[in-house]
Amino acid sequence: MQDYIIEKTRMKPAQRQEQERFEQMINLLVIYKQFNPTMDIFLSESDINKAIPWYQKMTSAMSNLSSEEINQMTNAIQST
Repeated sequence: MQDYIIEKTRMKPAQRQEQERFEQMINLLVIYKQFNPTMDIFLSESDINKAIPWYQKMTSAMSNLSSEEINQMTNAIQST
């Protein structure tokens, strides 16, 4: 991991930005899959386009939850 961090700091700003955007897409698809375990999720434009509005709805809904409710939801996801 440390080698990766060093490599990333050596990247040109545009290249680093592109890498971070890619990592964000991967993370989004992982979260999307965790919340939708029965769905087949792929690293594709189609699935990214489904995951983005889903994530926006989830974060909007979560803003109305208490921290205890968010912790319970997080724990339930992590135990699957």
